[in-house]
Parts: sequence; C-alpha cells; structure tokens
Amino acid sequence: MNFRCVVSYLFSSSLLAMLPQALAAFVITDDLEALVVPSVGTSFQSISFENSYSNPVVVCNGEVPSNANWTPVVRLNNVTANGAQVRVQKFSNVANDTSNPQVHVGNVHCIVSEAGTHQLPDGSWYQAGTVNVTGTNRSGNWNTNQQVQVTGVSSNLTGTLGVLAQVMTHNDSRGQVPFLTDCESRGNHPFQSGFNDGVCVGRHTAGLNATRSAETMGYIILQSGAFEFARDDGVLIQGAGGRTSDSVRSVDDNPPYDYPTTHQLSVGVTTQMGEDGGNGSYSALYGSSPLAGSNIDIALDESSANDRNHTHEYVGWWGFREVPTEFEVRKEVDITSTDAYELLTYTIEVENTGEAPLGEVSLDDTLTQDATTLTLL
Repeated sequence: MNFRCVVSYLFSSSLLAMLPQALAAFVITDDLEALVVPSVGTSFQSISFENSYSNPVVVCNGEVPSNANWTPVVRLNNVTANGAQVRVQKFSNVANDTSNPQVHVGNVHCIVSEAGTHQLPDGSWYQAGTVNVTGTNRSGNWNTNQQVQVTGVSSNLTGTLGVLAQVMTHNDSRGQVPFLTDCESRGNHPFQSGFNDGVCVGRHTAGLNATRSAETMGYIILQSGAFEFARDDGVLIQGAGGRTSDSVRSVDDNPPYDYPTTHQLSVGVTTQMGEDGGNGSYSALYGSSPLAGSNIDIALDESSANDRNHTHEYVGWWGFREVPTEFEVRKEVDITSTDAYELLTYTIEVENTGEAPLGEVSLDDTLTQDATTLTLL
C-alpha cells in the first residue's frame, strides 16, 4: 500500500504588525512596555499594563492626520501598578473644548516604565522618574524656576540624549503640556551643552495665559540610537530613539517632519524639548501612517489661543516594535508497506516566513496509524 500525507502548520507569535490600528500592547522587559490605545476620545477610558509596577512612569502622545483637527493633548488619571485612565483634549482653557477644529480622536501611543535607571539587553541605558510640578509657564511668562530640576541623572547616560515627559495626574482638567529645558533658558533643550547641563521638567499653557493646579509629571531620559534584542521568550524587539535636529515645525507649516528610525516601529512617543517660539507648542505623531517604513513623522501644534504656526523646535522620541516570529512546517510521509518493523522515511521542512531570525526550532512528532499529528515545542 502506498500512502502519502502532507501536513502544513503556520505559527505566529505576534499579530501586532498585521493590525496597526488595533489595540496593541507588548512587554519589552520586566521594567518596560509599549502600547497603542485606539479611538481615544475626550472621556477617560481604562487601560491595563502588561507588567506590574511598583512606581510606574507613563509617557504618551497622540496622532493627528492633518490640520483639519486639533492635535490631541493626552491626559492621564489614576495611574496604578497595573493600569491607568487616558483621554485626549483640545489645548484649551476648558476641560472639553468642542469648538472647531475639534480635537482628533484616534490612536494614543504610550511607553510605561518602572522608575529608576535601567539597561536594555542591547546595552543601552535609560532613566525614568517623576517630579511634582507646582509652577506654570506660559506665553510672555517663561521662567525655568517654574520647572523642577532632575537630580541624580545616571552617568551611564552618554552621548546625545532624548527626553520624554507627561502630565500623569489630572488635578486640573484644563489643557497643559510638558515643557523641558536645560534649566537655564526657555529656548535651550535639555543637556544643551552636554551631560552636565542637566534637565528641568515643567509644563506650560502656551498662549492661554493661565496657571494650573500642581501635577505629577513623569519623564524618561534615553540614549540615542537604534537597537534590537531578543526578549526572554525569544521574541525579537526592535527600537530606536533620540532627539531630532532643530527642525520640527507645526501642522500649519509643511508637515510631516520625518526622521529615520532604522527599524519599522509600531509604537512611538514624542515630546518637544525646549521652546524657541515663545508662543508655546507641543509635539505629536503626524499623518495617516506616522510610523510607516523606517521613519517617524512628527509635527507641532499650539493652544487654541494661538494661530498654530510655529518655528522649528527639537523633539525627543522613542519607539519600539515586537517583531512577529512566523514559520511554516511541512511534513511529507511515504509509506510503501504496512509490514511490521518496516522502515519509515519522511521529511519535515521548516521555513522561516517571518522577519525575526530563528535560532532553534524543536519539533515533537507523532505518527499514528489513522492520523498524523505534529506538535511544536
């Protein structure tokens, strides 16, 4: 009797890259994760973290496809060890400004870290923390004394450094955005003259000419560069980050302002560093596909009291991607006799159809009289 059996299997560890508009969350390390929350509106919605944190630091930004809508200011509330609440708002003096152009409702990108200094598996370093900010900067009243200087910045953070920041509490429901400097001048980005120049974290209300209640702000300081490493479970993580040149302008100028990332990213967070213009602005991902290809597309916006045009600024950014691991297994069996102890010869082929390299594949194969099953370990 001749018998031929062909069995094919497809294994995939991640569908994230296939579903860019869906809710996505993935662990980077035990201290770090990235997530995208879709269709975030002006009412708070709850999100869950993949890790559990003792002292979580959360930084986020939104997307805006064009200047037809206002760039979202991302607000957080009730940040806990396992999750938070998130919403967006128009940069205005009211909690929910519905005037036209209305704030864009869409994806919000977040990075969550345990507070402290951490080394990624590729060898790069970052530092995360929180500060309590009581002062408010605004157009015509810029003062670095209204910021909080970050102390104890790790000397492991070398080279060009990017900084991200986020208002993590919701004590004041009106619009406010991060304001980062070197603690010396409004127009200077953090670490303007090198590591010893330092970083001050604050917030501003641009041209709204209003102060705000005290808030807790989170920050992340990161080394520039692209990287990749295998997570503990073997899944490939790719990422990149740093600081742009002094070249990012607004949604009303000539966006997007795109910068190479080396790797395709699925989550990206940005924060403006310094304030050249004086009117006050903030950054976000720009365009219908702001992380397409190996680029990150960014633009600035201003408050509802301003004309939205803005001069060029530096922007810090950091992004990640969980690379899908996929392989197809094909098994072909030829049986020329059913006699006892007859030698059986068959072939198993494994083809890597994904993007991540496969270091080792272990197969546990069972051949039975009635059916052929193949279990992947």
